[in-house]
Amino acid sequence: MKNLSACLAVFLFAADVFAQPAAPAAAPGTNAPPRRAGGRGPGNSNDVFYSLGPDSKPRDGMPKGKFAGPKSIPSEIFPGTTHTYDVYVPAQYDPPTDKYARFTVEELMPALKKDYNISPDPELHGTMGASSGGIAAFTTAWFRPNAFRKMISIVGSFTDIRGGYIFPEQVAASEKKPIRIFLQDGRNDNRAPGRPNNDWFLQNVRLKDALTQKGYDVNYSWGMNNHGQKMGGAIFPEMMRWLWRDQPVSTDPSDTVERSFRHPVKAPAESVLKTDK
Repeated sequence: MKNLSACLAVFLFAADVFAQPAAPAAAPGTNAPPRRAGGRGPGNSNDVFYSLGPDSKPRDGMPKGKFAGPKSIPSEIFPGTTHTYDVYVPAQYDPPTDKYARFTVEELMPALKKDYNISPDPELHGTMGASSGGIAAFTTAWFRPNAFRKMISIVGSFTDIRGGYIFPEQVAASEKKPIRIFLQDGRNDNRAPGRPNNDWFLQNVRLKDALTQKGYDVNYSWGMNNHGQKMGGAIFPEMMRWLWRDQPVSTDPSDTVERSFRHPVKAPAESVLKTDK
């Protein structure tokens, strides 16, 4: 996320580089060079010629962040050590992109349940959207899989809009979630040669690849469309049939049942519900 207003940048510095105390001065009446702190050889007296420039100093009227810490964590990589750190939080920092998911689950769904008989089963809850609505639908299922298990994205904006291009990496780094995804996009959807984070089609493909590699139940359809909903609308019935199917999908080329047309199965006579007249 390059936009400072949408991210928290973390920089880790080796303490030995930036945490050096000032070097002691040379002993009076001698020509010996000053010693480095800790007695580790000569210091460099020429450092006195360097000072912070205007870009490194506070400016009037600029938003000021704050430090969180100090905090400490034990280390397993360096056994027996504890590391202390501070985090600088810029004034423009926004929390992660789960606000829409929180709104949907914590505010919209309770309002709907007041007027409609909605099943509590998350397997029966789906969300979909187009463009920014597509990534919003994905974030809802991603952050709240206990509330929504199915989602459709049409020309989803998984790009450098508030850091939306990071989802492929998040999918790869996170535990697999129990969600089913259908992605639709077009090869002419807002292409950006030389700027991959702003290329709509490329970022949809990257997300599909990450989901596939992680073993998600994912399907996709790439057309020739621009950034619009025409193709998504045309294949919407097929997307819904796939999304709400009851059976898993087999990719085994020897699975003749999976590759054949399935006729509706009639329920056995003894299982038909009978009512008294």
